Amino acid sequence: MKLSAKALGLTFGILWGVGLCIMTLIAYETGYLWDQLDFLVGAYPWYEITIEGAFIGLGLGFVDGFIGGALIAWVYNFFAKRMCCGGGKKAVAAAAAPAKKAPAKKKKAAPKKKAAPKKAVAKKAPAKKKKAPAKKKK
Repeated sequence: MKLSAKALGLTFGILWGVGLCIMTLIAYETGYLWDQLDFLVGAYPWYEITIEGAFIGLGLGFVDGFIGGALIAWVYNFFAKRMCCGGGKKAVAAAAAPAKKAPAKKKKAAPKKKAAPKKAVAKKAPAKKKKAPAKKKK
């Protein structure tokens, strides 16, 4: 199975960007998670625990998550290609080949009506040809 780097990157990017934005807004309003997010202030440039910083964190978190997700998909595909089913090109070709579909079940045809049996007709033996009487010799 091959992972799409773009799809996994978008998934991770959206989750991390939105998550960081929501956590920053919660920390700004309540003070909860402040110590954990203060660690990220040093990791992301321009990021602060403010309302503006929440939206900066949304963008930076998306970029960071996208790169991380795409990298995970690429590494997975790299190793899956070489280790699947014993490795090698044959294993990759076999894994990439579409699966064969099971043959469709045939519908049973309606039973055919049997023709009425024909009455047995007695066959007459062929009539024997009568030989013409032989002519007498004089």
